[in-house]
Amino acid sequence: MNKGIAILIAAAGFGLSVLPANAQATRTWVSGVGSDANPCSRTAPCQTFAGAISKTTAGGEIDCLDPGGFGAVTITKSMTIDCGGVTGGILSSITNGVIVNAGVNDRIVLRNLNINGVGNGLTGVRFLAGLHLTLDNVRIQGTTGLGVDVNKVFPYLMEAAGSIRLDPAANFQRAFFSKLVPNTRKLGLLDANDGYLRRLWGDAGLLKYEFDDDTASDYEAYDAVASDRAAAAGAAAG
Repeated sequence: MNKGIAILIAAAGFGLSVLPANAQATRTWVSGVGSDANPCSRTAPCQTFAGAISKTTAGGEIDCLDPGGFGAVTITKSMTIDCGGVTGGILSSITNGVIVNAGVNDRIVLRNLNINGVGNGLTGVRFLAGLHLTLDNVRIQGTTGLGVDVNKVFPYLMEAAGSIRLDPAANFQRAFFSKLVPNTRKLGLLDANDGYLRRLWGDAGLLKYEFDDDTASDYEAYDAVASDRAAAAGAAAG
């Protein structure tokens, strides 16, 4: 073989075997026995979500290979974190479990996670900025603050409340619990487990919403509107 060609082939092979230090993957992996010095691949996983997120492209996904605690994390871009099939957790003692501070068009999905503040954690999930946050099968416990703190909604609540002279926190509480509490009562959960929720929500002053309309009335209203529209469309077509 020509010596010059052999040198070119060797150089090309060397170049293909080396990835840039800042290379990112669309799917990365974490493991209880991984290392954040790894590339976060399936065969060389990272140990924490924080270590994996810097090696995952925007819009990518971090998956859990095996059960473990993978640490608190701040998410600044579109991202899915999914521990389906295993027990994936975040221990967040004296800190927030997940902080979402992403861009205006970013969508974040947290799925199959257990966030445990062990009694002195701050907030389970803080949503500071981003377009959309989905929590799917996410369990939050042991926090001293809110399970989910959605700061993004408060400027809009303040603006709306100012026009009708309502406290924004009270406005948010009413909008949320006026559906949650009656739905819980309808499903028989309010008095389940020896009335745990009834005692808890009673102490918080939330039982005043117990006999408000549940979401079934909303669905009925939507169905009525849909029926009216269908009837009007049929009459116009006739």
